[in-house]
Amino acid sequence: SGAADPMAERIAKEARRIVDVSGADGLIGYRRDPVTVVHGGWQVTIPGTFSERETDGEWWAGEGGRSLTLAATATGTAAGPMSPEEFLAKVAGDLGRGALEHRDGPVVGRARLAVDESSEVGLAVLDAYSAVRGSGAAMKVEIHDPADWEWALDMWRSLKPA
Repeated sequence: SGAADPMAERIAKEARRIVDVSGADGLIGYRRDPVTVVHGGWQVTIPGTFSERETDGEWWAGEGGRSLTLAATATGTAAGPMSPEEFLAKVAGDLGRGALEHRDGPVVGRARLAVDESSEVGLAVLDAYSAVRGSGAAMKVEIHDPADWEWALDMWRSLKPA
């Protein structure tokens, strides 16, 4: 129709003013700094620029070639809360001998980083599990740039009970 949108014009004008006055990089929005997210009794700190969504039992966040999915659950048997080692043996026992191990206070973790050979974009996937007595979490981190493998491991290692 060619009609001008007064609100769009105002937003553009204000954005230019903010950049001119503050010398900012032009980013506008409510999240620039890292954000700590809690899901299922576990917390992780993600870049503030990540988009998020939550479904039944699962939380996802990501942007531009990096994403992570988190699911968490209470763990226990008729005898009481499950130890971290029991939970990891049950859910991460098939990760193989080359599995990565992690321990930070009461948090015990096990993970495997693998390249998805079928992916045309060089996708690497970190399948990771962490547990404390009575609670366990599964995290999947996907990266499209092999240089991000350290970031993927840092995301997993930063996971802790809320």
